Amino acid sequence: MSPPRMIDEMRLLYDSFGTEMVYFEEDLFTVNRKRVLDFCGLMGKELLGRRWGAHSRVDTLDLEMLTRMKQAGCTDLFFGVESGSQKVLDLLGKGFTVGQIENAFRLAKKVGIKTEMYLIIGVPGEVQEDIEMTKRMIAKLEPSSIDISFLTPIPGTEIYEMTKHLIEKEIDFSNFDYFKSVYRKDIFGFELEAKRREILDFFLSTFEGKVDPRFSPLAESPRAN
Repeated sequence: MSPPRMIDEMRLLYDSFGTEMVYFEEDLFTVNRKRVLDFCGLMGKELLGRRWGAHSRVDTLDLEMLTRMKQAGCTDLFFGVESGSQKVLDLLGKGFTVGQIENAFRLAKKVGIKTEMYLIIGVPGEVQEDIEMTKRMIAKLEPSSIDISFLTPIPGTEIYEMTKHLIEKEIDFSNFDYFKSVYRKDIFGFELEAKRREILDFFLSTFEGKVDPRFSPLAESPRAN
């Protein structure tokens, strides 16, 4: 949608339905810098003080954009960082580095935008040290919430072609679940659900009393909807 159309629909939600916050579900809200800045300019003029949040990617942001977004009412950004291990990021073909993740979270924190972190485990080749790197990243970057799902290699993608020989037989990809691994259990050196629980427990214990109740890691995942 164009920024004016976005403003019109947001105004309807705020004024007619008592909406307190608008969350944009599009996968990458910040992919088009000009669109974001145009939208922020209109928000400042027409819906100043209204709150909203969106999905972003760590290598699409800079301090100016984040500052404008904060001024325009952005309170929350969700990032698909996936892992604190550069090895895992490269296996997933993310195209960014752990350093870029750290920089994006630092800048968002600087302007006062809360950060939420999407993570993936169950990547073939992942070991305990990769899990530990993710835990260290969580502790360092202090996200307001985390969401953890298992890798689901969609047929036709590069990661699917690379790992299809490791997938359980008779998997129905038309009805998959982010919280169930499609890979054979014997290819991992640990039980995946236990590692998901380990990371969640680490987050909850590290930031006890600071978890944002709107995006609890124990609630149903927004990404799985």
